[in-house]
Amino acid sequence: MIEKKILWNLKKFQTYNHERQRMFAEASPREANQILYLLPWMLSVNHPKVPGYMKNAEKTFRVYGIDRCMNIRKKDAFFCRMFGVGTDLLFQKQESLLIEGLYSIGSAGTLAQTADSDCDIWICCDSRMIGKEGWKALQKKINIIKDWLDTNCRMPVYFFLSDLEAIRRGDFGQALDESSGSAQKNVLKEEFYRTFIVIMGKVPFWWVCWDRDGDMPYGSTWKQLEENRRISDELVNLGDIEKVSSREFLGAALWQLHKSLTSPLKSVIKMTLLRMYLDRPDEALPCQRFRDQVLRGERDFQDPMGFSMELILEEYGRDLPPAEHQLMVRCFYLRCGLTAFEQKKPIRKEQTRRFVSIAGLSREACFELDTFEEWDAARQMRFGKEMLLRLFRFYEDIVRRAKGVASMMDTRDLTVLGRRITAIYQKKEDKVVHLPRPGYAFNLKSLEFVWMEDHWNLYPGSDRKLPFLAGADILEAVTFAVWNGLYNRTRMRMEPNPSSVSLQEIINLSEKIKDIFGVCDVAERDADVFLRAERFTKVLVVISFEKSPYSKDINDLGVIFSNAWGEIYVRRFQSPFALTSFMRQYRKGNPGLEVYYYLQRNASYYEKIIERTKRLTALSLSSGPL
Repeated sequence: MIEKKILWNLKKFQTYNHERQRMFAEASPREANQILYLLPWMLSVNHPKVPGYMKNAEKTFRVYGIDRCMNIRKKDAFFCRMFGVGTDLLFQKQESLLIEGLYSIGSAGTLAQTADSDCDIWICCDSRMIGKEGWKALQKKINIIKDWLDTNCRMPVYFFLSDLEAIRRGDFGQALDESSGSAQKNVLKEEFYRTFIVIMGKVPFWWVCWDRDGDMPYGSTWKQLEENRRISDELVNLGDIEKVSSREFLGAALWQLHKSLTSPLKSVIKMTLLRMYLDRPDEALPCQRFRDQVLRGERDFQDPMGFSMELILEEYGRDLPPAEHQLMVRCFYLRCGLTAFEQKKPIRKEQTRRFVSIAGLSREACFELDTFEEWDAARQMRFGKEMLLRLFRFYEDIVRRAKGVASMMDTRDLTVLGRRITAIYQKKEDKVVHLPRPGYAFNLKSLEFVWMEDHWNLYPGSDRKLPFLAGADILEAVTFAVWNGLYNRTRMRMEPNPSSVSLQEIINLSEKIKDIFGVCDVAERDADVFLRAERFTKVLVVISFEKSPYSKDINDLGVIFSNAWGEIYVRRFQSPFALTSFMRQYRKGNPGLEVYYYLQRNASYYEKIIERTKRLTALSLSSGPL
């Protein structure tokens, strides 16, 4: 009776998996062909002209089930011609080591797959069967194939060679990002079971170990099934998953928050799902509920990302204020790159229609979101600020829930995350502010500097409704433009004005700032940096930027300086003595401080002024009372 249920579930899963493969091929036809068919073929053949060749190999590798795959059997001759091989390779008789299966994990073949998506692939083997030398050989073969794919496949592909026993006990090795902090083994397994596609190989037993009445224990059912090799040989035991602890959900949520600092839209679905389950650790997991939906067969095909978004909207979103609910819906729509008027991709069209219906999006709202890439910078900026406020609320929620649950590692992660957020977004005296954005570059035709009699405003093009920056000093405005990635020398503009500042000097200074400080990179900085004090690292002294190039005086001085956390500041001084006093303050506690200088190249007394300023700063950094 159990075997009959397993076979029925297996048939249901294979139908679902086929639809996922179709959805993948619909989104990326060329890349899907390379990953679904060419990749298993390359792993299963061994020829000098084919990527992955192993010289003098006594045994080759073979992906389980490849001999029975009609699509690959049909393509074998084509693949051989593709690499200039005259004979069929797939059916040559040679002793081989078994690869249990190839599995994608993540957005491939889901609504969340976009033109920028990559593809993570688990290559699962039994290390006891292939041995230590076989493992090394397979890793080498995989690396060669990856090099070929890096050149010939437009979709970035990442491989994770995984041992069956290690997966069963939750040790995912490279597949678990080292930067993710706290142990998240069950969070990753939950995501795997919910999102994977069987590219080729055995079906994970967990997916078919299911009974409508809930009476099919994992361990005992597998033992019973092992006696019937006809069925068990088609399945692979990667271990059960019953629940995920609050601590693991917390660690994963922290990691997603870190990622959201640079890619808020990319992290929004995972982050919201994790936040939702922080409140309900004892409920059935998303992967369990998704499996239940698929195997019951009472609903039409739904991809795992569409399922996750629907789950969030129906069970978490219903308690949100209308404005927050609307923001979440818009974020989901944009994250997946949806368009309500999709015509060319029927599977994606149907999945989008379903989401739009559940989310309650009007035709007008869809049209607005469909033109997101054409939004002007002002609209992008407003949307970025809304997302930023949402991010802060997530962070406050997690800090509150961490009490009593967080491990020492979680506490460290919270400290680092809090300081990253501080470094990017907290306002401080003289600090250059960071411009929140939805994760994409601003749509800018030009960046315009406008003189307002006693200060400068910075505008996105000719639109004067909402400035990027208002009431700023010119040095602050230039630094702001560079630091926020707005600077592009071909689109810089300045409205005619009576000041002595020229557009060419703005461009020259921008280039200097970019060379020294780069752009805001707080989220990419090493976590250990944020566990230490805010040590200042670089200083750029700007001399007489707003003065005539014929002036001998150096009474107009500016300092642009950054610290190890990635914050950048601008100060102005009206005398060399004020600058000297400032530099002395930062002498102590900032070893290795790098000092640079900028003066207009056309200044009549360029060399003399630069030399005098260098002497002043050198003296203040090396001697004198503090």
